[in-house]
Amino acid sequence: MTAVDFSITWLAVWGGLPWPWAVSLGYASGLVSGYVWHGSVSFRASLEPARQIPRFAVLVVLNYMITLVVAWWLVDVLGAGVLLARVLGAVPVALNSYVLSRYWVYAASPPVSRQPSN
Repeated sequence: MTAVDFSITWLAVWGGLPWPWAVSLGYASGLVSGYVWHGSVSFRASLEPARQIPRFAVLVVLNYMITLVVAWWLVDVLGAGVLLARVLGAVPVALNSYVLSRYWVYAASPPVSRQPSN
């Protein structure tokens, strides 16, 4: 989750970790809590790990790539600070997360068709 992610990122940067490692550590720290929290609270979905976890993993990889590209662009190209880059990078990640979570990861399973066999 974002507060956990940013806190860990801040601690890692403060502790002297290079920004790619700090961002990665912070990002990884919120994964499990994010899956459970968003599934059960944000989208009020019944958790179906066999179907949702592979989809959640795809979402995580996409968001991680967005996070690193935005951080790289802001830090290495524009010279911004790591924490500012991390905060600004949260905007496209939040939009991507909402859309994919709402309409794909936690979308209700289609009803099972119970047609009589011939």
